Amino acid sequence: MLHDIHARKLLEPGWPGELEDRELDYIKRRLFTDPRVAYRWGFAPRKKTRPEAAIRRVATYGDPERRDANLRLARPRKSSSHARSPIEMAMGRGNSGFKVKKAKQKPTRITDRPRNRASQINLELFGKG
Repeated sequence: MLHDIHARKLLEPGWPGELEDRELDYIKRRLFTDPRVAYRWGFAPRKKTRPEAAIRRVATYGDPERRDANLRLARPRKSSSHARSPIEMAMGRGNSGFKVKKAKQKPTRITDRPRNRASQINLELFGKG
C-alpha cells in the first residue's frame, strides 16, 4: 500500500506526473469513492466512467488550483483534424496555439423605427439609422 503522505499528494492534480500502475489504481479507486476528489480532478462525480487516459492527463498536466483546467483535460472536446496537446487543452487554446475568442454577434434591430430624433434625421437625410 502507498504511504499516507504520498497517497494524499497523489490526489493533487498535476503532482504525480507519470503514474505507475498501482498509483493509477489508487487514484481511480479514490475518484470513484470520493465525489470531492472527482470534482477537483474535473470529472462529474456521478459519472460511472473514468478513462485511464484522462486520469493520466490530469495527473501529468493538471492544476490543483484551477478546476477548469482539469475539466478540459478530463473531458476534452472532439477536435477537428488537428490534435491539440494536453497543455493547450488546459490553457483553453485552439489548434493554432492562440487563445480562441468567440465572435460576438451584433443584435439585430426588430424594427426600423428611429430610436431618437438624431436617428430620425439621419434616416430622412441619408436613408440609414
